[in-house]
Amino acid sequence: MIKSVIFITNKDWNSTFQSVFSVDFPDVEFIFIDSKDQLKLISDETLNNSRLIAFFTDIIVPKSILEKVRFGSYNFHPSTPNRRGWAPLNYALLEGDDFCGVTLSHMTETIDTGPIIGVDRFEILPGDDFISANQKIFVSAVRLFRAYRKRLLFKSTPLLPMPIYWGSHFKTQLDLFNDTNFDSKKIDSHQLDRLVKAFGYAT
Repeated sequence: MIKSVIFITNKDWNSTFQSVFSVDFPDVEFIFIDSKDQLKLISDETLNNSRLIAFFTDIIVPKSILEKVRFGSYNFHPSTPNRRGWAPLNYALLEGDDFCGVTLSHMTETIDTGPIIGVDRFEILPGDDFISANQKIFVSAVRLFRAYRKRLLFKSTPLLPMPIYWGSHFKTQLDLFNDTNFDSKKIDSHQLDRLVKAFGYAT
């Protein structure tokens, strides 16, 4: 039986999730984490009685911790499976994808490679920019979380994967740095507009 859920997310969202979970799931202990240092402080006994859920976080959970989480670790990734790694929503806008969304998967030691549990998609419209698409992706994430939350929080058995597989698009922090740093005197206006649309600001 799951005794606690370790929930990793952005510090700014912690209060929102805490208020929701305290009402909907009063009998479940939630441990909210927003840094790797906090994660390392969790005891082995707690890990052995927990399920871990990562929600839109850049914290990479070490293999040593994943192996101790008895009831499995799951990740909400801010993209459909075709885009792995860093800034997938930004690159979906930059490279002209028709759709984006959120992927729920088993966590493994290699980023965005675990079996896929579920996907929620939304259409990227011609007028969408980083702000509007970011609003859509949060709605998509909430929709996917609601669809799976009882299984994630109460079912101790592993969630079954779907016959959906990760794609080949993969970006790193270095890719992001290289693609968003440029000489403002040399870049053409069209490329600058694309970057502003995708990243929400001019570097």
